Formats: sequence, structure tokens, C-alpha cells
Amino acid sequence: MTGLSVNSVVWPESIKLTLNRLRIETAVQALTETLPRGRKPLQVLTADDRVRSVHGASYTRLYNSELLDMVRDRAGDFVPPQKGFNGATGLYAGEQDMFCFLIDPTGWVEIGGESFAPRFFLWNSEVGRRTVGIETFWFQSICSNHIVWDAMEVTTFSRKHTANVHDALPEITGLLVS
Repeated sequence: MTGLSVNSVVWPESIKLTLNRLRIETAVQALTETLPRGRKPLQVLTADDRVRSVHGASYTRLYNSELLDMVRDRAGDFVPPQKGFNGATGLYAGEQDMFCFLIDPTGWVEIGGESFAPRFFLWNSEVGRRTVGIETFWFQSICSNHIVWDAMEVTTFSRKHTANVHDALPEITGLLVS
């Protein structure tokens, strides 16, 4: 386990903070003693010389690029909202999570005598920190800190990263085109 980067492993936050405070030898011993033993296989996702995540065999990875390729193909008219007051763009990706906030600026329609435009949130975690999902809705306005006001017809779908996680793509596609 030499060369293990504790920061990039998906551990509960309390364990991660504890491991980061230990000498490397002690951290290695803690991991050796606490990782599952027995006949059940583990999956380890690495990037260069870093471990990004450790999962059981039932975990199935859905890469952000797969999800974003599908969005580009099915929702090409959608764009990020105006830049936020802090420079936020609506497109966020870190080492564990990805989050998109996209609108269709040409899709305004009248609902109940008021104007609304379509929008969606999309999220994923390649390392299993959270589900893959989408939330679609109609909105009237967005603050400069990207808070959405007066959303209606909100629909949410999410799926855990298990053996059938790729079945989420057609579900998400259906919500994008509806």
C-alpha cells in the first residue's frame, strides 16, 4: 500500500480526516486492518499513482464523459445560465462529483399566463460518492448566485451505481426530450 493517497479514496469524512492526521505507516496499518477481507472482490479505481475509490463488486461505474456525451447529443440547445456573481458557470466538476445546471434560452413558453423556460440539473459521481441523476423543471428567473425561483413541474430521477446504472441513461434521455 505504499504510495496510497488517502485524500483521493472515498471514505466517510470522519475516517478521511482521521487518516490524514496519521503518519503514513499508521494509516497503512489502519487500512490494512479495516479493508474487507475474505473472498469478496474489491474494485479499485486508480488515476496515475493515486487510489480514487474502493468499492465492492456490485458497484458499476458511470463515467461523467458518458453522461455528458448523452446530454450533448440529446440536449444540444441547452447552455449554462448567465455567469454568477462569483464567476460560477453552472458547470462544476471535482475529483469526486460532477454537477451541471443548464437552460434552454430559446425554449420559453407560456404556462398559466406566465412565461417559463426549461432547465435541468444533472449530477454524477464517478467514484460513487452520490447517485447519478437529473432534475427537470420550468423556471422564471435565476439569481446571480444561481438560485432558481418559481420553478414548477419539477421531476427528479436518480439511480445508485449498481449493476444497472447504465439503464439510467435512457431514463435521463427521456426526461431531457420530454
